[in-house]
Amino acid sequence: MLGVTATLCACAATGNGSNNGQSATNNQASGQANGAAQPLPEPGLTPRKRILKAIQQLEQGNSQVAKVELEEYLISTPDSQRAKHLLKQIVTPASEFYPAEFFTVKLAFGQSISNLTQHYLGNALEFYALAKYNGIENPSRINTGSKIKVPLTAYAKSVREKDSQQAAQKEQQGNTPESESVAVPAPEAISAETVEAQSGAGSLSIPEEPETPEVLQARLAEANQSGDFALSVSLLASLNSLDVEFDDNVLQLAMQALDGRANAIADDEPATAASMYLQAGDLMQQNGDDISAFDHYKLAADTDPANASAQQKMMQTQQQIVDKYHREASIAFRQQRIEEAIDKWDLVLHVDPSNTNVSAYRTQALELQQRLKAIK
Repeated sequence: MLGVTATLCACAATGNGSNNGQSATNNQASGQANGAAQPLPEPGLTPRKRILKAIQQLEQGNSQVAKVELEEYLISTPDSQRAKHLLKQIVTPASEFYPAEFFTVKLAFGQSISNLTQHYLGNALEFYALAKYNGIENPSRINTGSKIKVPLTAYAKSVREKDSQQAAQKEQQGNTPESESVAVPAPEAISAETVEAQSGAGSLSIPEEPETPEVLQARLAEANQSGDFALSVSLLASLNSLDVEFDDNVLQLAMQALDGRANAIADDEPATAASMYLQAGDLMQQNGDDISAFDHYKLAADTDPANASAQQKMMQTQQQIVDKYHREASIAFRQQRIEEAIDKWDLVLHVDPSNTNVSAYRTQALELQQRLKAIK
Protein backbone atom coordinates (compact mmCIF):
# COMPACT_ATOMS: atom_id res chain seq x y z
CA MET A 1 0.00 0.00 0.00
CA LEU A 2 0.99 3.60 -0.32
CA GLY A 3 2.71 5.41 2.50
CA VAL A 4 1.33 8.43 4.35
CA THR A 5 0.76 11.08 1.71
CA ALA A 6 -1.72 13.85 1.19
CA THR A 7 -4.79 13.01 -0.81
CA LEU A 8 -6.80 14.12 -3.75
CA CYS A 9 -9.64 14.54 -1.28
CA ALA A 10 -9.05 17.29 1.24
CA CYS A 11 -9.87 14.93 4.15
CA ALA A 12 -7.76 11.78 4.37
CA ALA A 13 -8.52 8.87 6.68
CA THR A 14 -8.15 10.00 10.29
CA GLY A 15 -9.81 7.58 12.62
CA ASN A 16 -12.66 10.03 13.30
CA GLY A 17 -15.98 10.42 11.51
CA SER A 18 -18.73 8.08 10.42
CA ASN A 19 -18.62 4.66 8.79
CA ASN A 20 -18.52 4.20 5.06
CA GLY A 21 -22.24 4.88 4.81
CA GLN A 22 -24.82 3.90 2.26
CA SER A 23 -24.35 3.90 -1.44
CA ALA A 24 -24.23 7.28 -3.15
CA THR A 25 -26.29 5.79 -5.94
CA ASN A 26 -29.09 4.89 -3.54
CA ASN A 27 -29.12 8.40 -2.08
CA GLN A 28 -29.29 9.96 -5.54
CA ALA A 29 -32.21 7.72 -6.49
CA SER A 30 -33.96 8.64 -3.25
CA GLY A 31 -33.51 12.35 -3.98
CA GLN A 32 -34.95 11.97 -7.44
CA ALA A 33 -37.89 9.98 -6.09
CA ASN A 34 -38.65 12.81 -3.68
CA GLY A 35 -38.82 15.24 -6.57
CA ALA A 36 -35.56 17.05 -5.80
CA ALA A 37 -34.70 19.71 -8.39
CA GLN A 38 -31.91 18.77 -10.77
CA PRO A 39 -28.79 20.96 -10.35
CA LEU A 40 -27.67 23.41 -13.02
CA PRO A 41 -24.09 24.26 -14.00
CA GLU A 42 -22.69 27.28 -12.20
CA PRO A 43 -22.56 30.25 -14.60
CA GLY A 44 -19.38 32.21 -15.28
CA LEU A 45 -16.81 29.54 -14.41
CA THR A 46 -13.69 29.15 -16.51
CA PRO A 47 -13.21 25.62 -17.89
CA ARG A 48 -10.42 24.97 -15.41
CA LYS A 49 -12.47 26.08 -12.42
CA ARG A 50 -15.43 24.08 -13.69
CA ILE A 51 -13.60 20.76 -13.85
CA LEU A 52 -11.98 21.42 -10.47
CA LYS A 53 -15.43 22.04 -9.04
CA ALA A 54 -16.64 18.77 -10.57
CA ILE A 55 -13.76 16.86 -8.94
CA GLN A 56 -14.39 18.53 -5.58
CA GLN A 57 -18.10 17.66 -5.77
CA LEU A 58 -17.27 14.04 -6.54
CA GLU A 59 -14.92 13.98 -3.55
CA GLN A 60 -17.94 14.87 -1.41
CA GLY A 61 -20.23 12.38 -3.15
CA ASN A 62 -22.31 15.03 -4.96
CA SER A 63 -22.36 13.16 -8.26
CA GLN A 64 -25.32 14.97 -9.82
CA VAL A 65 -23.70 18.40 -9.34
CA ALA A 66 -20.44 17.02 -10.73
CA LYS A 67 -22.27 15.49 -13.68
CA VAL A 68 -23.82 18.75 -14.89
CA GLU A 69 -20.50 20.59 -14.45
CA LEU A 70 -18.65 17.92 -16.45
CA GLU A 71 -21.25 18.00 -19.21
CA GLU A 72 -20.94 21.79 -19.36
CA TYR A 73 -17.15 21.51 -19.38
CA LEU A 74 -17.25 19.08 -22.31
CA ILE A 75 -19.18 21.61 -24.38
CA SER A 76 -16.18 23.94 -24.31
CA THR A 77 -13.54 21.19 -24.13
CA PRO A 78 -15.03 18.25 -26.05
CA ASP A 79 -11.75 16.30 -26.37
CA SER A 80 -10.99 16.17 -22.64
CA GLN A 81 -10.37 12.52 -21.82
CA ARG A 82 -10.12 13.41 -18.12
CA ALA A 83 -13.66 14.83 -18.07
CA LYS A 84 -15.04 11.94 -20.11
CA HIS A 85 -13.48 9.43 -17.73
CA LEU A 86 -14.93 11.21 -14.69
CA LEU A 87 -18.35 11.33 -16.31
CA LYS A 88 -18.14 7.63 -17.16
CA GLN A 89 -17.60 6.85 -13.47
CA ILE A 90 -20.84 8.63 -12.62
CA VAL A 91 -23.09 7.07 -15.26
CA THR A 92 -21.63 3.55 -15.33
CA PRO A 93 -22.70 1.06 -12.63
CA ALA A 94 -19.77 -0.09 -10.52
CA SER A 95 -20.45 -3.71 -11.49
CA GLU A 96 -19.79 -2.78 -15.13
CA PHE A 97 -16.89 -0.42 -14.48
CA TYR A 98 -14.77 -2.98 -12.60
CA PRO A 99 -14.55 -6.79 -12.53
CA ALA A 100 -16.36 -8.62 -9.75
CA GLU A 101 -13.18 -10.25 -8.42
CA PHE A 102 -11.39 -8.15 -5.81
CA PHE A 103 -8.93 -8.13 -2.93
CA THR A 104 -9.16 -6.15 0.29
CA VAL A 105 -6.76 -3.57 1.75
CA LYS A 106 -6.93 -1.71 5.03
CA LEU A 107 -6.78 2.07 4.85
CA ALA A 108 -3.81 3.48 6.78
CA PHE A 109 -3.69 6.88 8.45
CA GLY A 110 -3.42 9.68 5.88
CA GLN A 111 -4.54 7.50 2.99
CA SER A 112 -7.63 7.96 0.88
CA ILE A 113 -9.53 6.31 -1.93
CA SER A 114 -7.48 8.35 -4.42
CA ASN A 115 -4.22 6.96 -2.97
CA LEU A 116 -5.47 3.44 -3.56
CA THR A 117 -6.68 4.11 -7.10
CA GLN A 118 -3.37 5.74 -8.01
CA HIS A 119 -1.37 2.83 -6.63
CA TYR A 120 -3.48 -0.17 -7.59
CA LEU A 121 -5.45 1.10 -10.60
CA GLY A 122 -2.98 3.59 -12.07
CA ASN A 123 -5.32 6.60 -11.99
CA ALA A 124 -6.04 8.75 -8.94
CA LEU A 125 -9.10 10.16 -10.69
CA GLU A 126 -10.90 6.82 -10.41
CA PHE A 127 -11.55 7.54 -6.74
CA TYR A 128 -15.29 7.97 -7.34
CA ALA A 129 -15.65 4.67 -9.23
CA LEU A 130 -13.84 2.85 -6.43
CA ALA A 131 -16.04 4.58 -3.84
CA LYS A 132 -19.15 3.35 -5.71
CA TYR A 133 -17.62 -0.11 -5.90
CA ASN A 134 -17.40 -0.08 -2.10
CA GLY A 135 -20.77 1.58 -1.47
CA ILE A 136 -19.07 4.66 0.01
CA GLU A 137 -21.24 7.76 -0.05
CA ASN A 138 -18.58 10.42 0.64
CA PRO A 139 -15.09 9.56 -0.66
CA SER A 140 -13.52 12.32 1.44
CA ARG A 141 -14.76 10.84 4.74
CA ILE A 142 -13.33 7.40 5.36
CA ASN A 143 -11.99 6.02 8.63
CA THR A 144 -8.50 4.76 9.25
CA GLY A 145 -8.67 0.98 9.25
CA SER A 146 -11.59 0.79 6.83
CA LYS A 147 -11.42 -2.28 4.60
CA ILE A 148 -11.57 -1.28 0.94
CA LYS A 149 -12.30 -3.69 -1.88
CA VAL A 150 -9.93 -3.17 -4.81
CA PRO A 151 -11.07 -4.71 -8.11
CA LEU A 152 -8.59 -7.22 -9.45
CA THR A 153 -7.89 -5.59 -12.80
CA ALA A 154 -4.87 -6.62 -14.83
CA TYR A 155 -3.04 -3.50 -13.63
CA ALA A 156 -3.92 -4.17 -9.99
CA LYS A 157 -2.76 -7.77 -10.34
CA SER A 158 0.63 -6.66 -11.66
CA VAL A 159 1.01 -4.12 -8.84
CA ARG A 160 0.19 -6.74 -6.21
CA GLU A 161 2.76 -9.10 -7.67
CA LYS A 162 5.38 -6.37 -7.66
CA ASP A 163 4.50 -5.38 -4.08
CA SER A 164 4.75 -9.02 -2.99
CA GLN A 165 8.18 -9.38 -4.59
CA GLN A 166 9.43 -6.21 -2.89
CA ALA A 167 8.04 -7.34 0.46
CA ALA A 168 9.74 -10.74 0.07
CA GLN A 169 13.06 -9.09 -0.72
CA LYS A 170 12.82 -6.85 2.35
CA GLU A 171 11.89 -9.83 4.51
CA GLN A 172 14.96 -11.70 3.30
CA GLN A 173 17.05 -8.71 4.30
CA GLY A 174 15.47 -8.77 7.75
CA ASN A 175 13.95 -5.32 7.34
CA THR A 176 10.25 -6.07 6.87
CA PRO A 177 8.39 -2.74 7.30
CA GLU A 178 4.99 -2.38 8.92
CA SER A 179 3.75 -0.54 5.87
CA GLU A 180 5.12 0.24 2.46
CA SER A 181 5.88 3.70 1.20
CA VAL A 182 6.35 5.31 -2.15
CA ALA A 183 9.37 7.50 -2.69
CA VAL A 184 8.38 11.04 -3.54
CA PRO A 185 10.91 12.93 -5.65
CA ALA A 186 11.73 16.51 -4.76
CA PRO A 187 10.49 19.11 -7.24
CA GLU A 188 13.02 19.67 -9.98
CA ALA A 189 14.54 23.06 -10.62
CA ILE A 190 13.32 24.85 -13.71
CA SER A 191 15.71 24.31 -16.59
CA ALA A 192 16.02 26.35 -19.72
CA GLU A 193 15.31 23.26 -21.85
CA THR A 194 12.12 22.55 -19.91
CA VAL A 195 10.97 26.14 -20.22
CA GLU A 196 11.52 26.24 -23.97
CA ALA A 197 9.61 22.99 -24.39
CA GLN A 198 6.74 24.34 -22.28
CA SER A 199 6.56 27.82 -23.66
CA GLY A 200 5.71 27.02 -27.28
CA ALA A 201 7.22 28.13 -30.56
CA GLY A 202 6.04 31.71 -30.27
CA SER A 203 7.69 32.55 -26.95
CA LEU A 204 11.04 34.19 -26.42
CA SER A 205 13.92 31.91 -25.43
CA ILE A 206 16.59 32.60 -22.84
CA PRO A 207 19.27 34.96 -24.17
CA GLU A 208 22.48 33.27 -25.27
CA GLU A 209 24.69 35.86 -23.59
CA PRO A 210 24.69 35.71 -19.78
CA GLU A 211 23.13 38.65 -17.99
CA THR A 212 23.69 39.96 -14.49
CA PRO A 213 21.17 39.11 -11.74
CA GLU A 214 20.16 42.78 -11.59
CA VAL A 215 19.35 42.91 -15.31
CA LEU A 216 17.46 39.62 -15.19
CA GLN A 217 15.48 40.82 -12.18
CA ALA A 218 14.52 44.02 -14.00
CA ARG A 219 13.48 42.07 -17.10
CA LEU A 220 11.51 39.63 -14.93
CA ALA A 221 9.59 42.51 -13.37
CA GLU A 222 8.82 43.95 -16.82
CA ALA A 223 7.67 40.57 -18.18
CA ASN A 224 5.38 40.05 -15.18
CA GLN A 225 3.91 43.51 -15.59
CA SER A 226 3.23 42.92 -19.28
CA GLY A 227 1.66 39.52 -18.60
CA ASP A 228 4.24 37.61 -20.66
CA PHE A 229 4.61 34.83 -18.12
CA ALA A 230 6.23 32.42 -20.58
CA LEU A 231 9.11 34.89 -20.81
CA SER A 232 8.94 35.42 -17.03
CA VAL A 233 9.52 31.73 -16.37
CA SER A 234 12.39 31.69 -18.88
CA LEU A 235 14.03 34.59 -17.08
CA LEU A 236 13.43 32.89 -13.75
CA ALA A 237 15.27 29.83 -15.09
CA SER A 238 18.22 32.08 -15.96
CA LEU A 239 18.21 33.51 -12.45
CA ASN A 240 18.15 30.00 -11.00
CA SER A 241 21.10 28.99 -13.14
CA LEU A 242 23.20 31.79 -11.58
CA ASP A 243 22.68 30.20 -8.13
CA VAL A 244 22.02 33.55 -6.47
CA GLU A 245 20.09 33.92 -3.22
CA PHE A 246 16.65 35.43 -3.79
CA ASP A 247 15.71 38.44 -1.70
CA ASP A 248 12.09 39.21 -0.81
CA ASN A 249 11.55 41.21 -4.00
CA VAL A 250 12.80 38.44 -6.29
CA LEU A 251 10.78 35.87 -4.35
CA GLN A 252 7.63 37.88 -5.02
CA LEU A 253 8.51 38.19 -8.73
CA ALA A 254 9.23 34.46 -8.94
CA MET A 255 5.95 33.50 -7.31
CA GLN A 256 4.05 35.86 -9.61
CA ALA A 257 5.78 34.38 -12.67
CA LEU A 258 5.05 30.78 -11.68
CA ASP A 259 1.43 31.52 -10.79
CA GLY A 260 0.83 33.46 -13.98
CA ARG A 261 2.29 30.79 -16.24
CA ALA A 262 0.56 27.94 -14.38
CA ASN A 263 -2.81 29.68 -14.62
CA ALA A 264 -2.34 30.12 -18.36
CA ILE A 265 -1.55 26.46 -19.12
CA ALA A 266 -3.53 24.62 -16.42
CA ASP A 267 -6.27 23.42 -18.79
CA ASP A 268 -3.96 22.12 -21.52
CA GLU A 269 -0.92 21.07 -19.45
CA PRO A 270 -2.15 20.25 -15.94
CA ALA A 271 0.97 18.30 -14.94
CA THR A 272 3.29 21.17 -15.88
CA ALA A 273 1.01 23.72 -14.22
CA ALA A 274 0.88 21.66 -11.04
CA SER A 275 4.68 21.53 -10.97
CA MET A 276 4.78 25.33 -11.15
CA TYR A 277 2.15 25.71 -8.40
CA LEU A 278 4.27 23.35 -6.33
CA GLN A 279 7.40 25.44 -6.86
CA ALA A 280 5.50 28.61 -6.01
CA GLY A 281 4.34 26.92 -2.80
CA ASP A 282 7.94 26.06 -1.93
CA LEU A 283 8.94 29.70 -2.40
CA MET A 284 6.04 30.86 -0.23
CA GLN A 285 7.05 28.46 2.52
CA GLN A 286 10.62 29.71 2.19
CA ASN A 287 9.23 33.21 2.61
CA GLY A 288 7.44 32.19 5.83
CA ASP A 289 3.91 32.21 4.38
CA ASP A 290 2.75 28.72 5.31
CA ILE A 291 -0.93 29.42 4.60
CA SER A 292 -0.28 30.48 1.00
CA ALA A 293 2.13 27.56 0.64
CA PHE A 294 -0.65 25.16 1.70
CA ASP A 295 -3.10 26.79 -0.74
CA HIS A 296 -0.61 26.29 -3.59
CA TYR A 297 0.17 22.69 -2.65
CA LYS A 298 -3.56 21.99 -2.64
CA LEU A 299 -3.96 23.79 -5.96
CA ALA A 300 -1.14 21.66 -7.41
CA ALA A 301 -2.77 18.48 -6.10
CA ASP A 302 -6.17 19.51 -7.47
CA THR A 303 -4.71 20.42 -10.86
CA ASP A 304 -2.76 17.17 -11.17
CA PRO A 305 -4.05 14.56 -8.70
CA ALA A 306 -1.23 12.22 -9.73
CA ASN A 307 1.41 14.65 -8.38
CA ALA A 308 2.44 12.72 -5.26
CA SER A 309 4.87 15.43 -4.14
CA ALA A 310 2.09 18.05 -4.06
CA GLN A 311 -0.16 15.71 -2.13
CA GLN A 312 2.52 14.90 0.42
CA LYS A 313 3.52 18.53 0.95
CA MET A 314 -0.13 19.57 1.27
CA MET A 315 -0.68 17.03 4.04
CA GLN A 316 2.56 17.88 5.85
CA THR A 317 1.93 21.63 5.69
CA GLN A 318 -1.67 21.17 6.82
CA GLN A 319 -0.52 19.29 9.92
CA GLN A 320 2.15 21.88 10.69
CA ILE A 321 -0.40 24.69 10.44
CA VAL A 322 -2.94 22.87 12.60
CA ASP A 323 -0.36 22.12 15.30
CA LYS A 324 1.17 25.61 15.30
CA TYR A 325 -1.92 27.80 15.22
CA HIS A 326 -4.06 25.62 17.48
CA ARG A 327 -1.31 25.76 20.10
CA GLU A 328 -0.94 29.54 19.74
CA ALA A 329 -4.71 30.07 19.78
CA SER A 330 -5.08 28.01 22.96
CA ILE A 331 -2.42 30.10 24.70
CA ALA A 332 -4.05 33.34 23.55
CA PHE A 333 -7.45 32.13 24.75
CA ARG A 334 -6.14 31.27 28.22
CA GLN A 335 -4.59 34.73 28.41
CA GLN A 336 -7.93 36.35 27.45
CA ARG A 337 -6.64 37.51 24.06
CA ILE A 338 -9.88 36.32 22.55
CA GLU A 339 -9.75 38.05 19.16
CA GLU A 340 -6.24 36.73 18.51
CA ALA A 341 -7.35 33.21 19.44
CA ILE A 342 -10.29 33.39 17.04
CA ASP A 343 -8.07 34.62 14.22
CA LYS A 344 -5.63 31.75 14.71
CA TRP A 345 -8.40 29.15 14.89
CA ASP A 346 -9.74 30.63 11.65
CA LEU A 347 -6.38 29.80 10.05
CA VAL A 348 -6.62 26.22 11.28
CA LEU A 349 -10.14 25.86 9.87
CA HIS A 350 -8.98 27.36 6.58
CA VAL A 351 -6.69 24.37 5.98
CA ASP A 352 -8.75 21.80 7.91
CA PRO A 353 -12.42 22.85 7.73
CA SER A 354 -13.65 19.52 9.12
CA ASN A 355 -11.68 19.86 12.38
CA THR A 356 -14.57 19.61 14.84
CA ASN A 357 -12.41 20.15 17.93
CA VAL A 358 -11.06 23.47 16.70
CA SER A 359 -14.51 24.51 15.53
CA ALA A 360 -15.83 23.89 19.07
CA TYR A 361 -13.01 25.94 20.63
CA ARG A 362 -13.69 28.79 18.21
CA THR A 363 -17.41 28.76 19.05
CA GLN A 364 -16.56 28.91 22.74
CA ALA A 365 -14.25 31.86 22.10
CA LEU A 366 -16.94 33.71 20.13
CA GLU A 367 -19.45 33.21 22.95
CA LEU A 368 -16.95 34.52 25.50
CA GLN A 369 -16.22 37.48 23.25
CA GLN A 370 -19.91 38.36 23.11
CA ARG A 371 -20.26 38.08 26.89
CA LEU A 372 -17.27 40.36 27.45
CA LYS A 373 -18.71 42.93 25.04
CA ALA A 374 -22.03 42.83 26.88
CA ILE A 375 -20.28 43.47 30.19
CA LYS A 376 -18.45 46.47 28.78
